[in-house]
Amino acid sequence: ETAPMTALVTNLDASDYLGRLAIGRVHSGIMRKGDNVALWGKDADGTLRVRVSPALVRVSDGTQVWSHPYDAVFADAFRLQSEISTQVAGAMGVTLLQPEQRSLEARPTENGEAYDYYLRGSDYFRRSYLEQDFRIAIDMFESAIKLDPRFALAYARLGETHAAMFWFYYDHTSSRLATAKEMCDRALALDPNLADGHASLAFYYYWGSLDYENALKEFALADKLHPNDSRIILGIASVQRRQGKMDIAAENMERALAVDPRSSEITYNLTQKYGLLRRYDAAVQMIDRCILLAPDLGNRYIQKAAIILARDADVQQADEVMRSAAKIAGFESEWSAILMRVQIERIRGNFPAALAALLNVPQTAQGQNNDNQFLFHPRALALAEVYGLMRKQAESRAWYDSARALLEGLVAEHPDDPRYRSTLGITYAGLGRRADALREASKGVELMPVSKEAWRGSYRLRDLARVRMMTGDIDGALSLLESLLSAPNDLSAAFLRSDPLWSPLWDNPRFKKLVGSGT
Repeated sequence: ETAPMTALVTNLDASDYLGRLAIGRVHSGIMRKGDNVALWGKDADGTLRVRVSPALVRVSDGTQVWSHPYDAVFADAFRLQSEISTQVAGAMGVTLLQPEQRSLEARPTENGEAYDYYLRGSDYFRRSYLEQDFRIAIDMFESAIKLDPRFALAYARLGETHAAMFWFYYDHTSSRLATAKEMCDRALALDPNLADGHASLAFYYYWGSLDYENALKEFALADKLHPNDSRIILGIASVQRRQGKMDIAAENMERALAVDPRSSEITYNLTQKYGLLRRYDAAVQMIDRCILLAPDLGNRYIQKAAIILARDADVQQADEVMRSAAKIAGFESEWSAILMRVQIERIRGNFPAALAALLNVPQTAQGQNNDNQFLFHPRALALAEVYGLMRKQAESRAWYDSARALLEGLVAEHPDDPRYRSTLGITYAGLGRRADALREASKGVELMPVSKEAWRGSYRLRDLARVRMMTGDIDGALSLLESLLSAPNDLSAAFLRSDPLWSPLWDNPRFKKLVGSGT
């Protein structure tokens, strides 16, 4: 595999700038680029000098096959970066293509401080999918643009970050999406041949409206302008995943990882991809690698626990994962961590512990709703479900009614949000309102069918299956579950036979045959 080269030079982002060159085209398993350390000093006359020591190491046996200290006057960061990159590429016997040579010679800005803000923003944007990191990235890119209003690359990344805010439901508004488009357009107006500009516009089409055709068209343009960019490859794979082309999506994600094997973002996406394909052992190996790369991000541990529960419902191992994550400051008070605790205790059959986790929510817990692109599952509904498992029907009904009031308001305000529709269907089913439940859950599927979006669409089918089960249509529920288990998605047989929310099906012979062995 190849690892991105890191040169610790002020205003010089080697992992972003070097790692996307022909260097990344080295055949996997032959060589990797070693870390590089920059040493700073000044001549007697005050001239700033820098020494960088790039090294190439053979992956198979760890042998260093090339190293060459580079000592130069530091007067121009971009020229220095270009010279070092050219040396490394030459040492590896790689011939730079025209787009790659142009990338080396590019000067995205003449303002070193603006470039520094851009690099900081890029680091935060790629670090995680957390709202706080996106917001910091936006601040950094805006600061870069204030210093250089013609900084096309900063506009491109700013547009992509605004689109991400929309996609991950941190600000799912038309105004946020319009801002994303405006920034992408400004980037391309300043530089029509900017690969990152076309890539950001591709993410806008994909994240903003599931416009796969235009997204892939822009990604193709970006790839032509900047071949072997791991971010572009990942974008193409992500679109293919939503189209339901799961196998080719996995292949492209693996290719992106070969280009940038230290990317926490790519390893996280590949973990999810293996999970959808039910390649659970591979998913666990990948998420372990992801955690090594970013041990301070709690959502990585939640992902690992979810994969373990999908694989074999091993609540003890999932519990150990979550307890190891508790070392992260503030992690246990995050709502996503609380919901995973509820899920573990629910599968364990310890309903009082699940209830306590929901009732004793820290004041610092944000949101108190499982609100993301796949689900909207409010705390009130989670309480109704746990009280129902405890056979406390009065309390369960009261919380179902509380959830109903919340969800009816959200549906009135956002009638085309499929998550609100299908969750309201579950709530109506809990209240015994069969016709209303089936209407809303079916509307959720209509708004987000798997033909439109394979991954999120599977969640709407799962919700409809629950509603059918809760309203007594066992055969209808089983037909949907059979369809879901025959296609790539997050649902597993091990989870279905372990989570008591599905217990009304457990004694059914057809269900036993469906989930009796394997996943």
